[in-house]
Amino acid sequence: MQVHDLTSQFGWPGDDGLGLRLIAAIRRGTKTATCCPTALWSPEEVADARRTVGRLVTVVDKTGAPHCNIRVLEVFETPWGAPDPRLVAGEGFTSVDEWRRVMAAAWDDLIVETGLTLSDDTPILAELFELVDA
Repeated sequence: MQVHDLTSQFGWPGDDGLGLRLIAAIRRGTKTATCCPTALWSPEEVADARRTVGRLVTVVDKTGAPHCNIRVLEVFETPWGAPDPRLVAGEGFTSVDEWRRVMAAAWDDLIVETGLTLSDDTPILAELFELVDA
């Protein structure tokens, strides 16, 4: 597998294996999207994410080890209260309520740390992608 200059990390210290489970879903082709509240990104990071559209990105785990390559198809904002259905499905969920519950739990530490409040109009930065090679 070729490793590309652009990488996307899934997982963090203390994630209890979540990063590796997400990477496994990407490799199966069942995870085709990822997201985070836009407020947790700097303007430069948002601009960098938008520039990845059409590019190949290597998915790495929390240690930086490469696992697969994806092509970024689209980067856009969507509101927390009414997320784009492509994001919800790409994250592997069939309902918005389930997606919101799981995402809020996954972001809990970040939300507490930054003081962010999730309201219906909170912008979420979404990235849609396709698996290129595992």
